[in-house]
Amino acid sequence: MCPSGESHVPECELLGTREQGKRVRRRAGEYPPARLLLPAGLAAVARVPHGPIFSNVVPYRRFRDELLRYLGASLAILDEGLEERAKSTGRMYEQWIFLQVLAALRECGLSPLSQEGLLTRSRRHRFTIDIERGTRVSFRCPDGRSVNVRYEPWVHPVTLARSLHDTVYRGRSGENSWCPDVLIEVLASSSDRTASLDYAIVIDAKYTSRINPRHQDGVRKYNEIRSTDDDRPVVKQVWLAHPSDEGITPWDEAVEWTSAGPSRPQNEIVNGTLGVMPPATPPVGDVGSPVNEILLEFAKGILAYLNIKTGEEAGRDKALGSVDSRPLK
Repeated sequence: MCPSGESHVPECELLGTREQGKRVRRRAGEYPPARLLLPAGLAAVARVPHGPIFSNVVPYRRFRDELLRYLGASLAILDEGLEERAKSTGRMYEQWIFLQVLAALRECGLSPLSQEGLLTRSRRHRFTIDIERGTRVSFRCPDGRSVNVRYEPWVHPVTLARSLHDTVYRGRSGENSWCPDVLIEVLASSSDRTASLDYAIVIDAKYTSRINPRHQDGVRKYNEIRSTDDDRPVVKQVWLAHPSDEGITPWDEAVEWTSAGPSRPQNEIVNGTLGVMPPATPPVGDVGSPVNEILLEFAKGILAYLNIKTGEEAGRDKALGSVDSRPLK
């Protein structure tokens, strides 16, 4: 110990430490930079980290497996740029709900007609998938109607909405625009080839295991969304989607969900909860991810509720009509 009471390191130990440092530097200098490169014929590969969280926590492992499966089977790039890839879990759940709604409608037999903002050509044979605010996918119905599925559309006050030639506006007085996660519009074609908004449904996604009254009160305002054509309130259904096993649950106990949709007339408001849980296990083999059963049931019920027949049903009805019209012998 030195007189001040502090520990004293002998000078011989300091000299030994310096010598060790010099030997390490000399050894490092013996290796040229080329020896630090990858061996010839090998390339660097970006891999998803297989840490303890992604390996042992079920929701994270499920998301990692789904992402790797999609990237392995798709010819499109999800995003270009690091900032676009860093998205919150809640944000990814919203976009997953949007994509599942599209997949469910297509599984029901509707034909995609056009899309805006979903696929962007980056090279000759390469596309980028980036679901941006305002993305819209349109489906053609056999009876001439069309179904638009819009992701995070701006619902402006009436003056601004009409100046932008939008289909809807927020009915309540106010300057701030609304932005539901998913807006489903059913448009009826007319003789002059212009489409008028007939019916609309809002799906708002919440990444929470339990829906409380605060969540419900926060989305009831969407029932006040009106048509810019005739000022009718067009959003008759508002659904809160969240990861759970509850299925399709209307908030009003007097309303039941059936294979033909809600058990109430189309002019009544029907709000509820969609318990939509991603699959717990990946599909076997090269089969793509299946359409969520709850959203497929929801899509089938909505189409039946609005009397929108799929291509197979319309063809069958047409054939039956031709048989019925035959003269009796």
